Amino acid sequence: MTNPSTEDRPSLSSLVGTLATRIERGLDPGDVAALRRLDPERPHATAFWWLLVGTIYPEESPPQRQLQRWARLLALMAQAAGLHRPDRSFGQALAEAGFSELRFERLLRANEENLWPYLRRAVGYLAAGGHAFDQVELARLVLTWDSERRERLLLSLAENYYRVQHKKQTA
Repeated sequence: MTNPSTEDRPSLSSLVGTLATRIERGLDPGDVAALRRLDPERPHATAFWWLLVGTIYPEESPPQRQLQRWARLLALMAQAAGLHRPDRSFGQALAEAGFSELRFERLLRANEENLWPYLRRAVGYLAAGGHAFDQVELARLVLTWDSERRERLLLSLAENYYRVQHKKQTA
């Protein structure tokens, strides 16, 4: 997760909500497109920096080790612009949208090094169908450094996905 250096730092939920709104309503379509194409290894898009220093780290310098993770998150959020819905889990949205179990299993098995492309595919799938989801869950997955915590997040994602799948099959 982030490393807040001040007590008045907004919660991740509040921050993601603010970012989702700014991406959807505060950026022009060209900036949103630039964020979607953002290379996390070289985050040179103007919109990335405006959001980073204007919203995420307005009073302090962003830690260099966090830049790639924030770039990944903002690229995913831009891909899903207008689709933030806090009451619908990421796993639930994937299952309801018909995201295949094979692809979902690959996402669950991904390690930190290769999680990014699987998340990108999953978010792209939801975005293509206009399926909203809680982007805070996505933020936690992307921003978490601790592998045990990330594994717990993935298990929660699996539970939400398979709960919907089970209901579909028994209905």
